[in-house]
Amino acid sequence: SPMYRSEYSDSIKSLFIALFSTAIVASCSTSSQDSVKIAEIANNSGANWVSPAKTRFLVEMADARMAGYEEGKIAAERGETPQVREYGKTMMLDQKILLAEIEDLALANDVILPQGLSDSKKNGLNDLQKMSGKNLDRKFASMIRSDHERDVRAFKKAGLGVTYTGDQGVYEFANERLVMIEDHLTKAIELEKQIK
Repeated sequence: SPMYRSEYSDSIKSLFIALFSTAIVASCSTSSQDSVKIAEIANNSGANWVSPAKTRFLVEMADARMAGYEEGKIAAERGETPQVREYGKTMMLDQKILLAEIEDLALANDVILPQGLSDSKKNGLNDLQKMSGKNLDRKFASMIRSDHERDVRAFKKAGLGVTYTGDQGVYEFANERLVMIEDHLTKAIELEKQIK
């Protein structure tokens, strides 16, 4: 279900193709095809060096947004309670918006994003996919509460100042969207309490 935008400009596509073979070779030597690791290797290569704090934030938050969308989709389609289904729909909508903004920032900063979920996110999603009924609702609520606690920390850190990421756009995005992430966390905590 590729809902994820991959509208990289021609220059970014060329750069990605040039670096992809290097990333694959390096990732194979560690026997990993993890999309986040491949993106990190490409971003850390000499030809595409960008501030590590900036690339880490954009890569990790893109991975988190893709996972959040898929978690939301499972909850919206298969959640037992109306609250879980409704929150799932909210997650799908908001994660899509955030991912599009992260992709725009990545384009502006020559940062290569993962083209799919990381292995750890796939594993969590597979666990959720196997569940049903109240167990699915509880697992979903627990996952999103934990996810948003992590995201709040990441957005606060990226919003500390331009010196952290070295980029005004990333700094402004983190500060502006922190409100949305904190709202998600508040609702996730409430949801977890409601369905225990």
